[in-house]
Parts: sequence; C-alpha cells; structure tokens
Amino acid sequence: MSLVIIIWDVKKHSTTLELMQKDLEANSEFRIKYPRGELGQSSGEAELFMLVEHMAGLIESMDEELKGMRNNKINIDFLKEQVSKLQIDVEKLIRNGNGEY
Repeated sequence: MSLVIIIWDVKKHSTTLELMQKDLEANSEFRIKYPRGELGQSSGEAELFMLVEHMAGLIESMDEELKGMRNNKINIDFLKEQVSKLQIDVEKLIRNGNGEY
C-alpha cells in the first residue's frame, strides 16, 4: 500500500514540475517578446495610445488657436492706436468749429 502512495506522489510531483516548467518557458517567452512588441498590444495599451494621439491633436489645434490670438492682439493694439488718433482728430475738428452736432 505504501508503495502505491509513493508512486502516486512521485507522479503528482512529476506532473507539477512539468506544469511549472511550461509556465516558466511561457513566462520567459512573454518577458522577452512583449517589450519588443512581438506579442502585440494589450487593450489598455491600445486605449492609452489612442488617448495620446487624441491629446496630440488637441494640443496642435490649441497651438494654432494661440498663434491666431497673438495676431489678434497685434491687430487690436493697432486698432486702438487708430481709434485714439481718430478721437484726437475729431476733438480738434470740434474745437475748430468745423464739426456741428
């Protein structure tokens, strides 16, 4: 009876060792190939990549808008100067009596 138990334990341990060896081989393959991108991307990584691409597009559009706003500031400053000059000219005309309401 004890010989049967010993043989059964040996087979059980042998099977466990074989499974562990296969897991170790699969782990080694994963550890080597995954960083290289040979196993593809996980769904989480693919989602993050799409988010990065989306954010890059938003940043580009914001950059273009910011450049346009810089031009607007220059135009606004120019127009302010022109309005100030016009106000001075109108006041001169009024003072000289050439302007009537």
